Amino acid sequence: MIKEEKKIYIEALRIIAIFCVIFNHTKTNGFFLFSVATTSPFYWFYMFLSVACKVAVPVFFMIGGALLLGKEENYKDLYKKRVLKFIIILIGISLFYYIYLGYRRGTIMSLADFIRSLYSSNISVALWYLYSYIGFLVMLPLLRKMVKAMETKDYVYLAAASIIISGVIPILSFLFNGSAIELNRNFSVPLLTVSSIIYPIMGYFFEKILDKKYYTGKIACSLILLSICCIVISCFMTQWNANITGELSEDASQIFHNKLIMIPSFTVYYCLKLLFMNINLNKRLEQIIIFVGSTTFGIYLFEAVLRYQLAFVLNDLKSFLPALLACIIYVSVCVGTGCILVGLLKKIPVLKNWL
Repeated sequence: MIKEEKKIYIEALRIIAIFCVIFNHTKTNGFFLFSVATTSPFYWFYMFLSVACKVAVPVFFMIGGALLLGKEENYKDLYKKRVLKFIIILIGISLFYYIYLGYRRGTIMSLADFIRSLYSSNISVALWYLYSYIGFLVMLPLLRKMVKAMETKDYVYLAAASIIISGVIPILSFLFNGSAIELNRNFSVPLLTVSSIIYPIMGYFFEKILDKKYYTGKIACSLILLSICCIVISCFMTQWNANITGELSEDASQIFHNKLIMIPSFTVYYCLKLLFMNINLNKRLEQIIIFVGSTTFGIYLFEAVLRYQLAFVLNDLKSFLPALLACIIYVSVCVGTGCILVGLLKKIPVLKNWL
């Protein structure tokens, strides 16, 4: 049985999520491979993976909610131990990327430009998550009070309403109108539509509220089938949009990738927890999972550098392996290298508690 105090499945979830994050940034080498392989017999499979990997960020947010929403903290401790810490991390890693990308691109750098970029944009694309996570931390005191008062039916309502508003309505709108028509912006339900709120709350539900008797193989199979259906619908809508617009580029073709990703995200969390509730791992494997899981935040921080510096691996692999296989190996190398790098950096006392 799983040892609750170690939460091995949480570390396993982190590993899956960081793998998906890096895969999500591989462009037409993997993530958007389907867009340059339209005549391939694997076209739909490539698109399926493209949608499926979007579970990464929801899973990370669910982990945050599972671990933090049940804690008791006063405002002083929250801001001192969490909010301030992540603000410092954001500033530090943004400065690192500002200098790194500036030298790589040969752009002119200045303190004023850095401050402006830090305040108003993402110096490196993936850093948007840190801004969103800090927003979640700021909301923690209120979210903690809210989840304490919620019953199971409230979580079900929250998830169902979110799926309908964020997924079903936009899809139906496109089906009936032949284009993406936004719902009137005066209709605002941030509690149901903001990822940094809804996913942490549902992470808390799966971690603290849902009774263990509801973790069964039958429910897991039902969730997996439902998730497959959701991903297939997203693929169908992506293709329909491409047929109408003639666009199949990464920038223009992701509008349906996240519409129904909530259910697959719940499924990943549920199934991993169920799996580790029912298997016994040897100590060595547990230690490996815990170690790799503990490095995932650091890997996320440096993943853009890892991808760029290790691009030669992908280029070499593509010369003799199928594109998707080459990309998967490349992502694995990035994760493995990042794991070693972060593991070494964490041995430096000053960095140990920041990565």
